[in-house]
Amino acid sequence: MQDNIYSLRYSRQVKLDEVGLEGQRKLARARVLIVGCGGLGCPVAVTLGAAGIGKIGLVDYDVIEESNLNRQWLYGVGDIGRSKVECAAERIKNLSPTTVVEEYSCPFNSGMGGILEHYDVVVDCTDNFTTRYLINDLCVAAGKPFVSASIYRFEGQLSVFNYSVDGVEFGPTYRCLYPSPPQSIPSCAEGGVLGVVPTILGALQANEVLKIILGIGEILDGKLLLINTLTLSTTLLSFKRQIKEVLAQWGPVLLSSKELLAMLESKEVVLVDVRERDEDKGRHLGGLWLPLSGLDEALLPPDVPIVLYCESGKRSLELSGRIKRRGVYSLSHGIRGVLIEGVFDQIRSLASNREL
Repeated sequence: MQDNIYSLRYSRQVKLDEVGLEGQRKLARARVLIVGCGGLGCPVAVTLGAAGIGKIGLVDYDVIEESNLNRQWLYGVGDIGRSKVECAAERIKNLSPTTVVEEYSCPFNSGMGGILEHYDVVVDCTDNFTTRYLINDLCVAAGKPFVSASIYRFEGQLSVFNYSVDGVEFGPTYRCLYPSPPQSIPSCAEGGVLGVVPTILGALQANEVLKIILGIGEILDGKLLLINTLTLSTTLLSFKRQIKEVLAQWGPVLLSSKELLAMLESKEVVLVDVRERDEDKGRHLGGLWLPLSGLDEALLPPDVPIVLYCESGKRSLELSGRIKRRGVYSLSHGIRGVLIEGVFDQIRSLASNREL
């Protein structure tokens, strides 16, 4: 029955060899969180809903104003004064009844890190730097990719941050490109924007999300696309993951095995094994052994970077999210990831020289 729906409603994209029925099933299983239901969020939400995404989360606390209508075409005159999230959810459900829509009518805040665990991809459709940096930091902590775009007057830019194919090695973060917020950039309300510009950039954001879910094409990972709609010129810039900027983030941060190795070679760092005592001692990487079940945070050394690890990375990430201090990291995929990367002996050798 479900395949019949795919064949009818999504027949045009199912005909594509890169999509097919299996690709459509991937879209139906996918979960996407959209932060911001304004000029960028409108085309992203409706495009992903129409494509058959299985679950879409919408985050926005704003209500619809008349000045929104020339570029936020998901809404109409009769919607003025209503919640953007509520209206956007109605449109998506009407377009794609099989899509589950979760509504978060609130500002995106630091307490929403747990929500990210229920989504595969995050889309940054916000219009302020404070929220964008927060999205970055929470996505890095949760190991989630996010597709970000920004617009100004006749121009826009787009990139994919914290992208990973295998969940072990991650691409550059937003802070790798912009370590700190600029001193002053006018908002769209101050500097203006041509109504079509957010539609163009939002459609491109949705395109990147679909590529990530389907596993096709070249992702804008480590690349920044600049678009000038007056000249229709585009520029593609490349940038790399900067470990210094990744480590400067607030909150828990996932480190790959190779990044941990680089840390051990260049700076003082303490490893903390949070597995239980009855787990395989032969897989202990070194450092402190403080089982999660009875861990006292007071035992963690102050004023020094701490890398928590366990067998798979799940328990260490959970603990890193509870410790409210800077400089606490979790080893992505834990000991298993180290073994897969083939750097177990190197890390243990370096860590053994720093045993407390």
